[in-house]
Amino acid sequence: MVDFEKVDANSAVGVSGKGDIWRTDDGGYNWNQVWIGEGDLPSDWAVKFTTPLLGTVVGGPSSALVTHDGGQTWTRATLGANFNAYALAVMNDETVVTAGYHSYVQTMPFDGPWDLFLLDPPTFGRDTNYSALSAVGSDFIYAAGHWGALARSVDGGYNWQSLVGAVGLDFYANDVKFTDAQNGWMTGFDYGSPFKETWRTQDGGLSWQVVTNGNFPGVAIDVIGSHVWIQGGGRTHWRSTDGGNTFVAGQVPFNSGSTPSVADMSFVNESLGYVCGYDGYLAKTLNGGATWTQVGSMIVNRHNLGVLAHGNELWLCGSPYGGANAFIKLSLDEGQTWQIWNIGGQFSAPLRMVRTATKLYTSGERGEIWRVDGLPVFGLPGDINGDGIIDLFDQQIFVSVLLGNDTDPSHRSRSDLNADGATDGRDIKPFVSVFLGL
Repeated sequence: MVDFEKVDANSAVGVSGKGDIWRTDDGGYNWNQVWIGEGDLPSDWAVKFTTPLLGTVVGGPSSALVTHDGGQTWTRATLGANFNAYALAVMNDETVVTAGYHSYVQTMPFDGPWDLFLLDPPTFGRDTNYSALSAVGSDFIYAAGHWGALARSVDGGYNWQSLVGAVGLDFYANDVKFTDAQNGWMTGFDYGSPFKETWRTQDGGLSWQVVTNGNFPGVAIDVIGSHVWIQGGGRTHWRSTDGGNTFVAGQVPFNSGSTPSVADMSFVNESLGYVCGYDGYLAKTLNGGATWTQVGSMIVNRHNLGVLAHGNELWLCGSPYGGANAFIKLSLDEGQTWQIWNIGGQFSAPLRMVRTATKLYTSGERGEIWRVDGLPVFGLPGDINGDGIIDLFDQQIFVSVLLGNDTDPSHRSRSDLNADGATDGRDIKPFVSVFLGL
């Protein structure tokens, strides 16, 4: 035990380095375990009783437990876990889901409180973390991370199914992207042999198959229609225009003459996309990744850790090394000018971003979640490609979505004109109305 507290003349409560709680009622001759530590590796824990009945245990990833009966029973008191939130998703109803450190997931409806889940506890030699979330609609969400850690929810993040074993335990997922609740892609690093680093599923992530013609190590992946992009951690970039059957390798530009360290990637459509990285790195493509140009120049120790391209909006988030002086940036002219929000906090380092109809969410180190409110309502009804006008291009996409040929999540969402959660024949009349300006 790393700490214990006397409750009365014969009783005491102790806590171990793994968060196990024990109680004795005979002066220490016999001990009974009354709480099983929630899977974290050994850490600093402490126990304190303010009265013979009221006690608390704290430690681990901002875990707090409370007892009201002298340590006989315990309940979790933490309202939100202060773990590194490497992954972020926001459902259609503004339910926020974060995932990260040691395979913790937390879900919070827009008005709170948090629900906390420990889905794949770490063990010695397998230090699990979730690194990415991908959400589709209001219900489906998938988590992927280190050492084969996979999980999914089909009810908006309120119940989870761990899927450890669906890929090898040596696979270290960096990013996952689902185009609908059945079809998804995943990229990362494989520390086993032979390398299996790009995966695809067609059954909602219950099973995965290696993409043999696209088996590349990636830090980020994006999918729009038949276009698939995989970005390595340096200059190497792979792209497919035939649904992943074949890939072509290319290179993103240098960072003011130096090899870039890429952190993230985001595409608006099949042509316009961005990659970002450390030391102020940002590059864009106007032709689907065939060629790239650097935007701006190197800024030493000003790291762009996350990028999000959303319609005509370009978002960046990041911080210097070690956090603090963090930022969120918005450009409406492809990175030429910026509006900047500075984030306080000694260790703040935002990593992931999600844009909803009127808000931007970001999450990162120390479990911090930030929200930018008051943004203009995104998306003119009927403007399915997000270019600010309703024209024949939107009509073509709308028809393709109805026929099931276009599975891009943003196109499907914007084609749901009657907002009933499905894109079907009932959306035809409202689309015709906005198309004709009625």
